[in-house]
Amino acid sequence: MKTILFLALVACSSFALAAEGLHHDSELGASMISGNSNSESYSFKQATQYGQELNTYVFSNKFVQARSATTGVGYVETAKSWDAALRYERTLSDMFSAFAAHSLESDIYAGYIQRNNYDLGAKYFFTKTVPTTWFAELGYRYVFEHGPAADKVKHTARVYSEVTQQINDSVTGRLWVEYIPSLSVVSSDAALKSSDDWYINAEPSVSVLLNKVFSLKTSYLFKYQNYIPAGSTKVRLDTLFLTALVAKF
Repeated sequence: MKTILFLALVACSSFALAAEGLHHDSELGASMISGNSNSESYSFKQATQYGQELNTYVFSNKFVQARSATTGVGYVETAKSWDAALRYERTLSDMFSAFAAHSLESDIYAGYIQRNNYDLGAKYFFTKTVPTTWFAELGYRYVFEHGPAADKVKHTARVYSEVTQQINDSVTGRLWVEYIPSLSVVSSDAALKSSDDWYINAEPSVSVLLNKVFSLKTSYLFKYQNYIPAGSTKVRLDTLFLTALVAKF
């Protein structure tokens, strides 16, 4: 119940920001199962963008939580992750821009309590047509990661590409892929080598327009981390299949 109230409060705040003339996207998903098995999950995602001449400012955040009922114990949390990011982008030409960003993320079930990311990079559009938008980003990322067993300080590269295709007036497909290899890493885990420490994330999705404001989105998120500490029970690949209601202003 507390989670539902939290998501409702954030959503109301987002609507208020959108009313001030900012471009805003919100996604809200929830599922509840009862009967022979009992579980519930909630997700919320939002991005607020403000453009001023050649400058663009973006604030985004995401929250996911899942719980399942265990006999004699009650509901037990099985997944919880969140992230928040601030980004500044400066347009240099019709197809080229530069950006700086700072983000925080947490996923204790994936092996880290908090990760701080500092980004500098460039963004290039291959196409900006009405049916197809395709761009790529290349940059440098400084990372400080605090984990339950070890801390890391890393210098990494970041390669990101995203393509959006309008299939018809109501249906839009989207795919993004992100590759983050470590250039150097200092860690209290002596076995960790920078060549082993890399990540690949990807998410295909399809959105169906319901009206001018709302749409229904189905997505499948892949998060792969190559290095798993010795003796850990973690797995390399996490996935999230989600259907969410999306509001755009």
